[in-house]
Amino acid sequence: MPSKRTKTRGRKNTNKNETTSKKIKSNTKSIINTLQFKYLTTTNLEDAALLAATAFAKTPCYVEILPGDEKERILFLKWLFEKNFLLRMDKECCRCTYDGNKLVSFFMFTLPDIRHPNFCDMLRVGLISGLWSYGFSTVNRMLATKNWMEEKEQEVLTNLKRKNTKMIRLERMTVLPSYQGKGVGTASLREALTEADKLGLPCILGTQESRNVTFYGRLGFKIVDECHCPVGNGYKNWMMIREPKVV
Repeated sequence: MPSKRTKTRGRKNTNKNETTSKKIKSNTKSIINTLQFKYLTTTNLEDAALLAATAFAKTPCYVEILPGDEKERILFLKWLFEKNFLLRMDKECCRCTYDGNKLVSFFMFTLPDIRHPNFCDMLRVGLISGLWSYGFSTVNRMLATKNWMEEKEQEVLTNLKRKNTKMIRLERMTVLPSYQGKGVGTASLREALTEADKLGLPCILGTQESRNVTFYGRLGFKIVDECHCPVGNGYKNWMMIREPKVV
């Protein structure tokens, strides 16, 4: 008799877990079906900057650029990202995902023929003058990081001996915490990656967190370089590339 009761409880627990799993899948599917993919506008510029700043505040790259208080770093990144997004807003690089009127995901998807902002562009949006208010050390570490990342990318592409080095650059990928684990990030990127496939262009990215390597791997990105960035106390950096699928 005791063994029969144990088996009954086991079946009840299994049924309960299956029911919970079905509800989660149903809710996830429901959320995905309501998502809208749009370009960033000035209306949501501040929201996008804050979303990205909060997400990247603990990333090794930015911790080394502005070590110390996390709240101060978030304010710095919000200001920095707002200027960066503003520079790219008219190029259709800033991609947003909305659930109704709520911004739930953001990333930058920069096509290869789009030119980099020049000094005048950065001066126009207040990026140059504003940076110095954070001190010489912060500016110096940020420039060192920028230069290292650009040189590393060029080194990787050279070592791969690719005939065509034109690639789409994926940056600042983030999802609202309350929407994480529900397929929002995957759905958002798949929309953009389908565009890359139609253009026949590969995508490249850099990340400093191992969990991101797993996430991007599920979307077809492959590690092409794994190394140590020497800025500040240093940190691990992965370069990943996704080849376009034949449409």
